[in-house]
Amino acid sequence: MAPFIPDLYPQVETGDLVENFDPDDDLGLSDTDFTEPVPYGFTWKFDFNAEDLDFSNGDPSVLKGQDTLNEWITHTINTEQFETPIFGADIGTTIFSLIGQHLDTYVMQLAKEQILEAIAVHDRIDSIDTIITFALSGNMYAHFSYTTDDEVTDQSLLQIG
Repeated sequence: MAPFIPDLYPQVETGDLVENFDPDDDLGLSDTDFTEPVPYGFTWKFDFNAEDLDFSNGDPSVLKGQDTLNEWITHTINTEQFETPIFGADIGTTIFSLIGQHLDTYVMQLAKEQILEAIAVHDRIDSIDTIITFALSGNMYAHFSYTTDDEVTDQSLLQIG
């Protein structure tokens, strides 16, 4: 008696037609154009003051499209690197070590370098055009603009710390 060998592509019956099932075709992977950008999907807006999701509308606020990337940037800059086991070592900054220091040009340059390094890991960001860090009333801010792989240019203004 011959050993049982499973069929890698089982037959699927559709009415009178019997055809071989190809899992790549069923998943839509065989015709995938890998030059197309991956969709952003969605995420929930986070309220950093409340340290919780944004429930200003009763339910958590949902962000889609470019807003998803901006929220990721905000989370990345406001996440202390190596402190959260959920994220790898590439996510986050050590920018919080700068808080409380005298906000001179050296500290501003360090903040700028840390922001650049943190957001450059995202695979949808092609270039970071400008990063300006500045202090206002004792708070540090960062303004930057970037271009994504689908040539969308956006900008953000974030308060740090």
